[in-house]
Amino acid sequence: MQLVDRLSIQIPNPSVILAILLIFIVSAFVIISGIYVNTLFLTSYPRTWLIYFLVALAFFTAFFGIILTPLFTNNIKRNSLLLLGIFIIMMIAFVVVRHIQFYWMPFIIAIAMGVMNVLIAVIAWGVIPLAFNIREYKNVARLAGYAFTAGAIIGSFIIPLQLKYLPLDSLLYLLAFLSLVIGLNIYLLPLIAESRSTVITKQDKTPLHYPLFNALLIFIICITASQSLIDYIFKFEAAKHYSGQALGSFFGWFSGITSIVGLILGMTSIKYIIKYFSLEGILYATPIFTFIVSLSVIAMPGLWSLCVLASIRPLFYHNYTTLSTEIVLNILPSFVREKAKFQIKTIFIPFISFIVLFMLMIFTNKVGIISITVIIAVIVLICLFQIKRIINNYKTTLQTETEFRRFNVLDQTGDANTVVLQQLIHNSLNSTDSNVILLGLSSITKSNTSKLPSSIYAQLNNPNIAVRESIINLIRKFNDEQGLHPLLNQFSIETNVDNKFLILITITQLNSDVSLKIARDIIKNPTDTLYPAAIDVLIECGTSEEKEYAKDALHNLVQHKDALARREAAKIIGRLSLINYESALNELIADKDNHVSTEAIKAAVTCKMVTLTPQIIKQLAHSSRISTVYKAISRLGVPTLMYLLSAISESKNPTLLIKALNGISGLEIENAISILMKTDNAFLRYIISKEVNARACMSPPTKTFRKMAREFALEEIANFTSLTYMYQQTTAPNQLAEIQSRLYMTKKNILNWLAVATDPVKITKLIPSLLHSTHTSTFMQAQAKAMELLEIYIKDKTLLEQIINIFEAPSRAAPLVMTEYKDAWLTRIKNAELNQGDNMDLLSKVFDLRGMEIFKDLPAEVLIAIAEETERLEFHEGETVFLENDPPTGLYCISSGEVRIERQGKVLNMLKAHDYFGELALIDDSARTADAYIQSDASLLYLSKETFDRITDDLPEVLRTVTKVILKYLRQRIA
Repeated sequence: MQLVDRLSIQIPNPSVILAILLIFIVSAFVIISGIYVNTLFLTSYPRTWLIYFLVALAFFTAFFGIILTPLFTNNIKRNSLLLLGIFIIMMIAFVVVRHIQFYWMPFIIAIAMGVMNVLIAVIAWGVIPLAFNIREYKNVARLAGYAFTAGAIIGSFIIPLQLKYLPLDSLLYLLAFLSLVIGLNIYLLPLIAESRSTVITKQDKTPLHYPLFNALLIFIICITASQSLIDYIFKFEAAKHYSGQALGSFFGWFSGITSIVGLILGMTSIKYIIKYFSLEGILYATPIFTFIVSLSVIAMPGLWSLCVLASIRPLFYHNYTTLSTEIVLNILPSFVREKAKFQIKTIFIPFISFIVLFMLMIFTNKVGIISITVIIAVIVLICLFQIKRIINNYKTTLQTETEFRRFNVLDQTGDANTVVLQQLIHNSLNSTDSNVILLGLSSITKSNTSKLPSSIYAQLNNPNIAVRESIINLIRKFNDEQGLHPLLNQFSIETNVDNKFLILITITQLNSDVSLKIARDIIKNPTDTLYPAAIDVLIECGTSEEKEYAKDALHNLVQHKDALARREAAKIIGRLSLINYESALNELIADKDNHVSTEAIKAAVTCKMVTLTPQIIKQLAHSSRISTVYKAISRLGVPTLMYLLSAISESKNPTLLIKALNGISGLEIENAISILMKTDNAFLRYIISKEVNARACMSPPTKTFRKMAREFALEEIANFTSLTYMYQQTTAPNQLAEIQSRLYMTKKNILNWLAVATDPVKITKLIPSLLHSTHTSTFMQAQAKAMELLEIYIKDKTLLEQIINIFEAPSRAAPLVMTEYKDAWLTRIKNAELNQGDNMDLLSKVFDLRGMEIFKDLPAEVLIAIAEETERLEFHEGETVFLENDPPTGLYCISSGEVRIERQGKVLNMLKAHDYFGELALIDDSARTADAYIQSDASLLYLSKETFDRITDDLPEVLRTVTKVILKYLRQRIA
């Protein structure tokens, strides 16, 4: 679906109309059928038999529910239509057999109709959720509640009018007709498919293995038990006052009036309860009202107080209890959800009614209205305590459905894990596998031990250099004096220069006299590979004369032509915190050798040389030093801010600088971010929101900054509405493409700031699902579940409402008039500032790149960076671009013309404007796999592999985009 479609006027979904109509008719059927059944029985048999009838009805409903549930969970539409056809035939047949002079015939018909009544309602409420995702259904279920009440009103008032002129059995014809209409609605209702790719284990096959289902089931059991008792005492008391068809009329008028009140109550309260109290509000409504009215009945028993108690079903049961049940269960996987709903409605509810009424039948002569009402009050109290458990399981289930979590026992703490780690270390150090040994060594610091295991020294002469280095570092970290002699022995046989240097430094820490003796021998020979190590030892613990000599030698190392010597010089300055070597470090940081520069940056941090920050920042241009620079700026901290802000304002690509900025801790960073957010560079605002969110996930922001993040979120929402208005008012294709890209980027900004303002970790996990642009049922279901979680997490209802408008109803988010939107790039296009010379060609390149699948989702600022590095090549018909087995030099994008791809004379593809080829060369060094010829005069944009690598070092999102496109291409070839 294109964005323009999403922004157009919203037309009512035909599925919603069918669903509402279906529930309306089903409601009328349920009311008419229920009153017919009650009237038929109570006018045919003594009212003292009512309890036996209700017990039998509950038993047979549960019995047939057990039999028919498998049919409902397997091709529900087909089987439902088949069952409805059988019901229609049975209802017409009942009109005939009703006149057979058989005493039990009314009883049989009443039981059969009672079972049909339940099953038809179950079918309708089971089919409808399969036509919507959980977010859509949440609104549909609310509207369906109104429709159900409206249907109940119409059905209720039909009865007294029809019974005034026609016999009771005439209702069967009406019910048969309604069943036919219900079947037609189900046939027309389109069901969406949902992926069943979830791995199903033995524990997951039944709803009972889901804690959410179990929690809800207890709630439903209690509600059902209380409603069954209410239903019995109300009908029993009504039969005292009315008889014959007058009883049916009473039930009709009662049902109609209470349904009207229920409809008014539902339309004026449910929307706001869901908005302000979410799921908890509609769960609490029924039991709280039931409990309060129960106390009134206990105080004043009688038909009219029972009428108020019985009104709970039309007032609350369908508007609240049924709605909450549907919402809760709808987040389960489809293969579980369908089975769960039918089990509740066709097995558990009738079975609980049977149990409760059977117990009541046994004690029917020993309990009265007051006793039963007391029992009802106790049962609904249990409901109230159960609601908290439902809510907790609801959140957990939603998280499970939308998140993937990985747990590592080595990252956890506790006595049990300490024992596990100690055993792991012991086993690792006795292994011959270097990787296993390294795992054990890395686990030592996590084991809360204060002493190194003695078995570690046996591995000090391990053939693996990394193992030896790790052991030396551990001896140094633990300052383990027992390691002195093993280190001295290893020093004499160590072959790796770095490890030998490390051993000498460690010996200095353990016993300076021993290391001084070694250093004095080494310093006599400047060509010795350990000469720098000797300088280090003498500067640290030599005599005054030796220190001066060593410092002179250190100056010589800084200027040494050998990069290894310069690196060692940087190490010495850093390890000994020699603050008088600032100029030397400035020179070493700019060193062309990566190892030298890296060690110099580390030394600058150790020495707290903040004035070297500009030189350190420059090293972000070198991909191999990025991680070191981040760590350096983070450790140097707040004093680097002035340098970073200056660099960000001057940089064309501030991504890496923003990352570095967010690595600094301190309140000053929050102030710096608020200053940066005033920019008219939309891409910079995007990078800031993304990096600040990443920071917030690791370190919770302050309360003040959360408020600031909320304001930023509201600003981005305003930007989104402005962009939406611009999109609706713009016709230029290039501008439309850029605005569309901005809309997507602004959505990301909104969610990033929303996460910072609320719960960074939880919200961030939902962002991929919320932003997914694939409109398959699987991804739409995932997006709906993510939106449901978002509604639970966000307590700021004003902000939440605007977020929902943007992600679920973008047309409602558009303002009536254009508001100010700061965006230098869109302003640049709008004002046509690039209409001359090279600038025009750059703009043309950006638009060409935007039209290609491989680059279409990238922000304009990123495309500018790519466009600046591309070369425009002009070809004539018949020319060769490259041949099979040529080296992979780069990517070609077609601005105009056609290109023919061949292999061994066979045409594989004909490419035209906005197509691209040679993309595999960007991530693979393999030779070209086909020939490329110019079919008609063509203009191509060429991006070399070397340039692409340089761009992706700074802009990893480019690599991710290209990789996704290539993977999509490979999947299509495999398929």
